[in-house]
Amino acid sequence: MPTLQTILRRVTFTQALIVAAVIRLVVVAYIEYHDSHSILKFTDIDYRVFGDATKLILKPDLPKGRLSEGKLAKALGMNFGDPYARDTYRYTPLLALTLLPNEWIHPIWGKLLFSASDLVVGAVLYKIFMMTKGPRQADRKSSPRMAEVAKTEQEAIKWVGGLWLFNPMMIASLGSGFLLGWHMEDTPLAWFTQTVLFVNFNKVCTSQYFMWYMWFLPLVLPNLSISKSRSAILLGSWIIGQAIWLSIAYRLELLGFNVYLPLWGASILFSLINYFILGQILQSYATYKQRIQKQD
Repeated sequence: MPTLQTILRRVTFTQALIVAAVIRLVVVAYIEYHDSHSILKFTDIDYRVFGDATKLILKPDLPKGRLSEGKLAKALGMNFGDPYARDTYRYTPLLALTLLPNEWIHPIWGKLLFSASDLVVGAVLYKIFMMTKGPRQADRKSSPRMAEVAKTEQEAIKWVGGLWLFNPMMIASLGSGFLLGWHMEDTPLAWFTQTVLFVNFNKVCTSQYFMWYMWFLPLVLPNLSISKSRSAILLGSWIIGQAIWLSIAYRLELLGFNVYLPLWGASILFSLINYFILGQILQSYATYKQRIQKQD
């Protein structure tokens, strides 16, 4: 039976891009259904803030609205509304402008735009990664210092665990990037590790933040030496930890229960689970590289 690594290596970039697009379309469609039938909205509150700012650009006469005093509006002699009249809107005005079709066509426009942008960024990163991967690998195989560099890399992967345990967010994120990003073929692992550390050390964390590092997994998984049973245990641990954390957060934020202490405990538990999983991934990656270097 083919392993996950074998299956992923057989998937072409075009196939992956098509699957990614389909997944995003299905998720967006489900979100529309979910939000219309549940009091607990799937769509993040920030999307509503974006939409409100867009409405204020088109309709400055709305309550709390005001005319924009920007140079562009004055230069064009048009009565644009000020998006910053919307409380908590602290983004570029261009963001509100790109969502104008939300008002002209359908509110789903922004979600489709963000999904398409995500695919474009992924395609660009893939092209950059493939353009530089080949030459770098050839250089390594022909270098007399390959064994020494490989040994140093393995030590760096081991030491990165201590780095993210004893340092705050930025030091851990930047430090892991320097330690793991020496070669282009290791870049996806460095990106994944940095993002995991950034999210878990961040003083603000919501469930959607986990998606920031999830999309790196297809680039990392083919380079892991990990059994299916261990993969199932790690995935199950992550799901259970998040379920406990989110259920208590739901009781606090939406039901108003005084559950600060249990939430604190659930946050610590979930953080430890994430750190353990990251450590397992780093260890598995180091094992995979050792096996590949023996084959070379």
